[in-house]
Amino acid sequence: MTSNIGVNVISFTTDDLREIYSFMGDLDGLAIRYASASPEQEKLLAEAKAILESGRKAAKTGDAETWNNCSDEFHLVFYRYCSNSRLTESAERLRSGISIFSNQYSKETVIQTQIDDEHQAIFDAYQNGEIEKAVQMMKSHLDDSLKYALSFLPEN
Repeated sequence: MTSNIGVNVISFTTDDLREIYSFMGDLDGLAIRYASASPEQEKLLAEAKAILESGRKAAKTGDAETWNNCSDEFHLVFYRYCSNSRLTESAERLRSGISIFSNQYSKETVIQTQIDDEHQAIFDAYQNGEIEKAVQMMKSHLDDSLKYALSFLPEN
């Protein structure tokens, strides 16, 4: 019996990152649209607001690990209310691939502040019922995150 145990090295190219972040923006946008139909809007909004507050607190105290978790959770909150398990599963698989890069750029205070501001703007649009605006802002946010990730891509 042969065991399938070992170490896999993940290697990304610039094109890989562009595709992944673009697709994540599309998936996150779908999650926002689907979540907007959830009957549990108050719960979703309260959860998202708490995540944003925890993230800002972590940034102020220099807790990069907690901040990074909150940043991820902001995206994932929409999936929890989107009522589409396949969308959620797809996003989880893809998100795990980009966590390598987000863990790097999330340590930068300036980047944390910019991301927090973008998350807040997305939340505000969503909360105001401007769903398509929130979707477009999320896609733009992932484009910005791509730029941060590319700066940490090792030279090929």
